[in-house]
Amino acid sequence: AMTNVLGKRLLNEEHMRLDSAFNLGLIAMYFGEHREAIVYLEQALRTLWTAFPGDSSGESSDSDASSSNVSADSSTDMRQKPKKQYAEGQAEEGILYHALAICHTARSDDDRAIRCHITALRYYRKRFGMLSLVVSGALYDCATNYWNLCDFDRAEDFWADCLRILLSQDSGKAAVLQNTLEMNIARTLYNIAATKICKGEYFNQYSLTCLHDSLTIFRKRSKEADRFSEEVAHAYFNLALVHYYRGVQMMKGKHIPEDSQDLDVLSTAGIYPKDPSHVEAFKLALSCVDDALSAYLSGDSTSTEIVPQVHVGQNLQHPMQAHVSLLTGHINNALGSATQAAWNYKTSIRLLNKVYSPKNLYSASALYELGSLLIRIGDTNDALKYFEECLSIRL
Repeated sequence: AMTNVLGKRLLNEEHMRLDSAFNLGLIAMYFGEHREAIVYLEQALRTLWTAFPGDSSGESSDSDASSSNVSADSSTDMRQKPKKQYAEGQAEEGILYHALAICHTARSDDDRAIRCHITALRYYRKRFGMLSLVVSGALYDCATNYWNLCDFDRAEDFWADCLRILLSQDSGKAAVLQNTLEMNIARTLYNIAATKICKGEYFNQYSLTCLHDSLTIFRKRSKEADRFSEEVAHAYFNLALVHYYRGVQMMKGKHIPEDSQDLDVLSTAGIYPKDPSHVEAFKLALSCVDDALSAYLSGDSTSTEIVPQVHVGQNLQHPMQAHVSLLTGHINNALGSATQAAWNYKTSIRLLNKVYSPKNLYSASALYELGSLLIRIGDTNDALKYFEECLSIRL
């Protein structure tokens, strides 16, 4: 009996040590002290491995704590390990690794964050099942790390897996949960489209479909909240990018592959017209970029009234105005509106220099395009000035 009492007391002390380290890690995360949070979370993992043996990762895990455990026996044990018994409210490996991944992400250590996310996914799938929303959250976060590393193929794969889980959920949930699920679906669709844009897949039907579907949800939620949102603006901006680059490629003699899209479906959805020309693509891009600008400029508005158009050259109300002006310059340039394009480029340069430093590559791009435009209309003196400014930035 005395042994049982001492054993329970020791177990309770280990529970307290585990919970204390975990909660201290969460507190440090809350205050942005991610280095300190990692120390506490690693301590919680070590406590879990030593005090609660079972199917923990121990020496095979992806954390610093496990990699330092060099004293572990490396011999293979073929006996089946007992299934870990979790106490209610107990910190588990999955959540600890997920928290570690978030801390490493905050410290811009995406490689280590990915390893922790993969380990967390292994535990989440074993603990909650393959179609758990907890799994989808880890997949989403891991995809973000791959995005930060510009590994767009892997990012798309992880977001696609996340989307499959989200779409498999029961639609009969409470209204609040359903709204959250819809927004998660919209953000995942948007991110998948963004990866395809970064890979140059402008003729891929799925790029437009994901953007269109995410925009539909964003606009719905924005209307219910009685305000525009940045997500609406970002979706419009990326739609403009897709239509613009489609037009550019069609100007070069490339055509939309017949097997890459169903024109009837896209036309009905209002995404793209039948038998599109490059001019129609540029006009669609111009319409989308105007909608993006309106959304950016009205992001803090709580009124449903139509916000009057504000020229981007006047005041900088949102950082994306600079990029909107640059893209608008590209579109007007492609449409042959030289005067308007030149004004857009000059405006974008001024705004980009406010958002970034005067020596940024976005301004260099605008300076180069402006110089090229001025050469075409015969203003070689000013063109030379802008080319020299562009060169000074790139050097």
